[in-house]
Amino acid sequence: MTIDILLGVIALAAVVLTLFLVPALIQLKNTAAQVEQFLDSTSRELGPLLVELKSTTDRLNSLAADIETKAAKVDVAFNAAEHVGYTVEGFNILLKEKVDTLSSSVIVLSAGLQGALQHVIGRFLKREQKDIPKGPHYY
Repeated sequence: MTIDILLGVIALAAVVLTLFLVPALIQLKNTAAQVEQFLDSTSRELGPLLVELKSTTDRLNSLAADIETKAAKVDVAFNAAEHVGYTVEGFNILLKEKVDTLSSSVIVLSAGLQGALQHVIGRFLKREQKDIPKGPHYY
């Protein structure tokens, strides 16, 4: 009889366990189906987004490479402009020195010509004064 009671308790436990496990398994099956549906839907939606993301990434990489190339060209242009500036500055200094030398030469030449001209005019006027007769003049 103890075996009969033991078998009864086991049978009762199996029935109670079945009553609780069957709804839990049904709910688990429904949840798994919903998860699978969600993953399928997400996969369908992510596919085009990932393609677009890849395209955008490729365009950004291309743009970055283009910017690097143009930045290098701009750097070369700025270096060339800097060298032109140094050349213009050197030419300006040289030109200023030559103009200063030329203006000094012109000033000295002008002073010399002025002195020579004054001397010649002075001698000419002295000679003219010697040639003018003194006394009444009748013209």
